[in-house]
Amino acid sequence: MTLILENVDTNTLRVIESLQGLNKDLQIEVQDECPICKAHDYTPSKKAAKKLKKSLKEIEKKRKKGTLKSFDSVEELKAELLS
Repeated sequence: MTLILENVDTNTLRVIESLQGLNKDLQIEVQDECPICKAHDYTPSKKAAKKLKKSLKEIEKKRKKGTLKSFDSVEELKAELLS
């Protein structure tokens, strides 16, 4: 039997490796993280962060004025985007 492990912490890996004592035919393969998991520490560039802050300020202004439109469902949002 072969176990293929991805994104396993050391404690879990130790427990699984201890199973090899019970089953000598057990093979364990540890693989690297998937690309999505590797990107978990993504931080935006300065330019992207600046644009994001600007957008958030615009949203906050609209919210304070009462002109920010909210949607009760995805269908309403989809209809608005397609119009």
